[in-house]
Amino acid sequence: MDLITADCVGCGFCCTKVPCEAARRVYGPVTVCPSLEWNGSRHICKLMELPGDIGAGFRVELYAGAGCCANLNSWRHEPLIDRRPNVYLSRDVVLDSTFQIFLHCLGREFISPDTLSLTILSMVGELIKSGYSEPVAKAIGNKVLHYLRGERTKSIDSFMGDF
Repeated sequence: MDLITADCVGCGFCCTKVPCEAARRVYGPVTVCPSLEWNGSRHICKLMELPGDIGAGFRVELYAGAGCCANLNSWRHEPLIDRRPNVYLSRDVVLDSTFQIFLHCLGREFISPDTLSLTILSMVGELIKSGYSEPVAKAIGNKVLHYLRGERTKSIDSFMGDF
């Protein structure tokens, strides 16, 4: 049975309604794909834009260029806008994998919990100054804290609270 497809217009319907299997493998259970990005005129998949064989593999797996097969997609004929819900930004914060590795390494260092907490609070403040909403900035701070805690001993970790 052939699927009925239409040209992809970059509306973001599929990534906001049901993230693909690739997104679930990379990010775990998310409600909106963190690789969905608005480029100013359409939504794009950052997984497909990864360099080399990795991006090429995602393009093959996700049928890049084959069109949209979401027959219930009501957004296809509407004006293109950034449809990522704010709840995605606050609940499903995903940090770049290289930054996650850095935070794991930093968490192993003997840096006082006070210094780390003050640094994260400063970062949250800078995010707010640069235009992030307070709930989103705090969610990012808590995600940073999550990765730092992953490598800290329980005695040090007990001093570090959520933001």
